[in-house]
Amino acid sequence: MNICISSPRWAPARNRCRRSWVVTPDEIEAVKKKFGLNVNGRTIFGLNPGAEYGPAKRWPVGKFIFARNRFKQHTSCTWILFGSQADVAIASRIESAISGPPSAIWNLAGKTGLRELMALLKTLPRAAHQ
Repeated sequence: MNICISSPRWAPARNRCRRSWVVTPDEIEAVKKKFGLNVNGRTIFGLNPGAEYGPAKRWPVGKFIFARNRFKQHTSCTWILFGSQADVAIASRIESAISGPPSAIWNLAGKTGLRELMALLKTLPRAAHQ
């Protein structure tokens, strides 16, 4: 299973997929076990609320919560909150504002390394990370 780190799709072909890393099925299972990710066949959505260049480039917390609630009306899904150590506070605010069983949301902001993040991204629906 490859994850391609690249420029946007609209970028010229010569600039796409400069680096590709392989994530093994064993790594995916190990990270799911490490974080207790048991979704019982439910769809998984990932949410990364952080912004590298600060709050001016970040969606407001209320918008993330509104979007999550809209999804909840149409599907029974599990949410994973991603992010760096700098995103822990905003991810915690989103987590605390979302009601539901603990298994419906995993706040992993600041808790994963790069390979763990890549493995977790592979658990998301294919269209979500293309």
